[in-house]
Amino acid sequence: MDEHIKVSVIIPYFKNKKFIKETLESVLGQTYKNVEIIVVDDGSDDGLVEEYGDFFRKHGIIYVKKENGGPASARNVGMRLAVGSMIALLDADDVWHADKIRTQIDFHLRTKSQVVYAKSKVFMSDLGIESGLVPAVEYYYGDILKKLLVRNFITNSSIMFSRSVLDRCGFFREDPQLVAIEDYEYWLRVAAVFSIHIVLDPPLVFYRLHPDQISKKDSSESCRQLSGMFMNFFRSNELKNFRFLMLCRSIKYYIGFLKRRVERWFR
Repeated sequence: MDEHIKVSVIIPYFKNKKFIKETLESVLGQTYKNVEIIVVDDGSDDGLVEEYGDFFRKHGIIYVKKENGGPASARNVGMRLAVGSMIALLDADDVWHADKIRTQIDFHLRTKSQVVYAKSKVFMSDLGIESGLVPAVEYYYGDILKKLLVRNFITNSSIMFSRSVLDRCGFFREDPQLVAIEDYEYWLRVAAVFSIHIVLDPPLVFYRLHPDQISKKDSSESCRQLSGMFMNFFRSNELKNFRFLMLCRSIKYYIGFLKRRVERWFR
């Protein structure tokens, strides 16, 4: 495969030193090589650069440290620094299949899809619950906004998108009220504008589940967060664009239907 497309991999980091090397090695081991890796340290004080600075320099990994502002701000810093025409997100505790980037780039070239995510599996061995891999969720593709409004089935580490997504949808919202669901809010905005496609087989992302990432918020707080997010989304221009798009598609379908009926009448 021609590797003329550069892929920027954005990895937000916050006090996750236990897993970061394995995560980075899964990117360095990709069979697709035209990749830049950007690690954005969101104000950690765990000595990451002291321990891994030589590793970063050896492999040409771009390391940036910023004041703590949450995962959305860290991803935004990385995306603003990125020079690749395609952007892939990766959390600092997840792992990629060696063909992850190559498979998604091949799919992008064949289909012209601007947003492609991948099937994931959940790795739970660190919880001591079960060793190995289990299936994650059901997946959908195409015009997925309605499905996405019911449940977020896109994992951060599975998605790759073109710069046209940034041009149309902007960046992650750095609202403190969206912490832990800022990705969900972004996928909703993207799905209102773009068709989102998926590479189903094989699973290309291994999502690591461990005690440190289990939410400490109670159910009432989570419901309040989601309610606020949905209210803002339904008032947004993105949804207006979605309604307009659905209207255009309905008109196009109706015109096609009438054309077929007229052709039958005059046969």
